[in-house]
Amino acid sequence: ATKPIADVEAGRTPMQANGIPEAHTKFSWLESRERAPPEGHTNFSWGYVGCDASQASKTSCERTAKDSVVKKGFLASSSATKPIADVEKFLVEKVPGVLVKAMDLSLVEDPENTPYKSKYEARELLKATLAQLESLKSRLPPPEMDAVFAEEMVRIHVMLGNNYIDTEEFSQGEKFLSSALDLMKSANLNLVPELIDANNHLGMLWCSRAEYSKAESYLQQAREIYLKQASQSINSGSTVLPAMHGPDYIERIYTSTLFYLAQVYQHLNRADDSAQFCQQTLNRQLLDAQSLNQESWITNAVQLSGYYLSSWRFADSSACLNAAERVGCCGSALEDEPRAKLIWAWAKLHIARLNRAREFLANSSAPNPADETSDTAQPTVSFDLGRLPPNSEDLKASLAAPRSSWDGRARVCGWRWTYEQACAVSRDALDCLATVRKLLPLDGFCTENVQAIQDATRVYKALCDWVSNVDDACKLLKRRIDLLEPVADQVPFAFIVLDTQRVTETKLLQ
Repeated sequence: ATKPIADVEAGRTPMQANGIPEAHTKFSWLESRERAPPEGHTNFSWGYVGCDASQASKTSCERTAKDSVVKKGFLASSSATKPIADVEKFLVEKVPGVLVKAMDLSLVEDPENTPYKSKYEARELLKATLAQLESLKSRLPPPEMDAVFAEEMVRIHVMLGNNYIDTEEFSQGEKFLSSALDLMKSANLNLVPELIDANNHLGMLWCSRAEYSKAESYLQQAREIYLKQASQSINSGSTVLPAMHGPDYIERIYTSTLFYLAQVYQHLNRADDSAQFCQQTLNRQLLDAQSLNQESWITNAVQLSGYYLSSWRFADSSACLNAAERVGCCGSALEDEPRAKLIWAWAKLHIARLNRAREFLANSSAPNPADETSDTAQPTVSFDLGRLPPNSEDLKASLAAPRSSWDGRARVCGWRWTYEQACAVSRDALDCLATVRKLLPLDGFCTENVQAIQDATRVYKALCDWVSNVDDACKLLKRRIDLLEPVADQVPFAFIVLDTQRVTETKLLQ
């Protein structure tokens, strides 16, 4: 049975009439209002800080209205846009300064563990400035600043779009770039750099989605915009950002347009168009010799040479390789690998010529094609090498590929070659391949070294067609075996044995 409770005022635990302690039935924050409730039970920490017990009893509405102590930044924005006092100064000085800083941040190469750190910083700057510009809409900037306001809005949208695409956030990038194009159209602005740049990045965007036809349409628009202005004095409308705008900037981004078009047409299986734009891109890169990436340029020129070679366009292929040699002689010494690839390309040119001549040797009734020295065989591809610095003789010697059989207009006439003429071309090819094998040794470049050996065996194989007796044919095939035997583990050896049997049997039948 519950014993009666004596005296509550004596400091004992308050009891209810039924004898149950109040602490067992009441929450601590529901105690008498005479005792101040703990602040944490009644107030949000961001809503009221530093109050005493008497203040804590106030309602939240009273505190907010009277004391204005609610912190902004959680439920309310802490970065509320401050009113702009001098609109003209903001548009003419502040916004261009932000764009320059954002561009500098975008060009920073961050470490691999935080690859987009600087780009994210640039994005925050651009977004904050965009919010300030949008706040001006309600204030209606002075009429004389309307054009400036529209231009800066476009530039920020383009830079934000580029920023999102660079960080692989393509949907947001598309949104800002499309908005920039709409703004230029509605305001009737002719900002050539921004038009080309926005179309370039939209072309890249759709190319990444494998929508190559759509990418082509944007890139062709960029190209048409440039060509429309090419015969005129291109004026970007900006005099405050010389590092980002002006003729030099337009030329650089138009070079990017041609580069992207070359890639798109390759995906669309339009090889001729791809090669055309690749050649234009390489030629335009020569205009800025100071920023020319020597190794990259040579690699692309060698690849372009290979395309022309596949179409039997030997003169154009040679023009690409000659230009690559010239670029390789005007800078620092190339590493062994790019040097080897350039010399290897010359070897492939000689091998292709041998194979072409073999076709007419096997078909004696076929009409002899046009003489290689005729005007129709002159290269249709040319490169503007005049802005490159003078040749270094040492570098020139290190890159020179044997081509005594291909010396300007002193070429082998026609395709009805004699054995001696075929031997001259074969020697050039074999000398090139020997250099390649030295630059790319088996220990370190196993695949490349073996492929160079296989190319050398193809030279001997091609030369067999000009041999009139079995003994000479077997000697050439023995040379092939001698080349392949040391790398028999890397190369299937059976094919050379079968080929030897086939050629021997053919000669015996003759």
